[in-house]
Amino acid sequence: MIAPMSKETSVPDRRAAGRREVMLQARVRAQASPWIECTVRDVSPMGAALEFRMPVVLPDSVVLQIPDCLLEVECVVRHSDGCRVGVLFASNWQATMALFS
Repeated sequence: MIAPMSKETSVPDRRAAGRREVMLQARVRAQASPWIECTVRDVSPMGAALEFRMPVVLPDSVVLQIPDCLLEVECVVRHSDGCRVGVLFASNWQATMALFS
């Protein structure tokens, strides 16, 4: 019999690269849609966690813009939990690696 996991059990981080907590103003846009403001809460060379003021439903791919970093990158939405969305950088990955490694 398998015992249920307790809330105290930590789930190992499966990311290939370490993440760094940040608070960067950003925005995302799906093809032919208006920009939606968000905050980048943590970032790694491979992706980021985005936080929105209200729950959002995003398509499988979006463009993320971080004006303070002069960065615009295509992203694949990996998971969503209401106001928090995890994305994987799909383009400009070399630029993101340089900024966030």
